[in-house]
Amino acid sequence: MTVYLSNYVGVWGEASDSERLLKRVSEPVNLMIKSMSSTEALSWHADDIFNRSVKKSFNFIGHLPEHISDAIDGAKVACTIMSKEAKLANQEMASIFRNLSHVEMMRFLEMLELRPISKDSLYSEGSIKKAEEKQRLEADEEATAGLKQQAKDEAEAEAGAEEAKQ
Repeated sequence: MTVYLSNYVGVWGEASDSERLLKRVSEPVNLMIKSMSSTEALSWHADDIFNRSVKKSFNFIGHLPEHISDAIDGAKVACTIMSKEAKLANQEMASIFRNLSHVEMMRFLEMLELRPISKDSLYSEGSIKKAEEKQRLEADEEATAGLKQQAKDEAEAEAGAEEAKQ
């Protein structure tokens, strides 16, 4: 970014562009330094500050592979920690499921499928079968009602077609 911006304002162009930039920046920066800094900083000039900032920027750019490598190492450590935590959580869940009875496992599966749990299903395995039978019957009733409506619509359409012929 620094290289791009410095090129944009004319640092990397002709020598006259750089001199013009230095003159344009020197006066306001020197005034700012004098008004805001201690007596130690009064000896600094805009060109010193500019040169130091460019050197620091290129130093950072020169060490960029190291910074990236450090970031990658940090990401690896973070991923390893997250992976270990997930593995522990999975092991804990597996031990919980191993200890569930058949009835408890059926109740859990019932909840995953978003089936409503009846009061009876909390107490017996047979009530799960009753709930499944009830759901099957409701589905059959819905399908039958749909077929009846379809037959009625077809009959009305045929009657309308015969009336139109007459």
